[in-house]
Amino acid sequence: MFMNLIRRYSRALETKPLRTQMVSAGILWFSGDIMCQTLVENKQFHFNLPNSLTSDFRHHANNHRDNTEGDNQNKMLDWKRTFRLTLFGFGMAGPIYTLWFPYLHRRVTAMKMSPTKTLVWKIGLDQFAFEPCLLSVFFIFTGAMEGKGFHAIGGQMQRDLLPAFVTDCLVWPPLQVINFKYVPVPLQALYVNFFNIMWTSFLSWIKHRQPRGSEKGLESLPYSAPAAKGA
Repeated sequence: MFMNLIRRYSRALETKPLRTQMVSAGILWFSGDIMCQTLVENKQFHFNLPNSLTSDFRHHANNHRDNTEGDNQNKMLDWKRTFRLTLFGFGMAGPIYTLWFPYLHRRVTAMKMSPTKTLVWKIGLDQFAFEPCLLSVFFIFTGAMEGKGFHAIGGQMQRDLLPAFVTDCLVWPPLQVINFKYVPVPLQALYVNFFNIMWTSFLSWIKHRQPRGSEKGLESLPYSAPAAKGA
């Protein structure tokens, strides 16, 4: 049965690569945020009370909830946050990865270098040209979906973009060596999205952590637009 699923998925990649990668990325980014919230942040699944509960029990439950709201508010799974990251995976990461890896392969192989130099160029372009752009898109896209303004998004990027990129440089180059050397080009986006389960957990954590010594959130962070680089 498992091999049958693999064959069906491979056929879907051949016939409808973009749609298949988008759905795959959405599922994997959804899973990554759920892992972050439940395993790292110790949040809990919560559901609406069933209609069969009596009014007295509802009243007791509501009073208890009001009395403990401050303590429990941050312990419940944030489904809106999960939806935002799932949408980013489905609508942004999936299509971008699907288009990027074939493009990178065509551009680098056209340079007709040795296999070793080809691998080095692929990793270098992917890590230092592509990844900073994708991380920036991640913070801008998810911040905009949260309703944050320019200054709040800029403040978060000042705080989180560099640590995220440094961690990216430690994690992804070894994984991309395997990807670019052994994984067929049509499957390279899926390979990346698979490891994105853990990577999404990290990005979700670093994006939603509270500033040290502050409970006001990112809107309180000072922000000044960086000066434009010279030509």
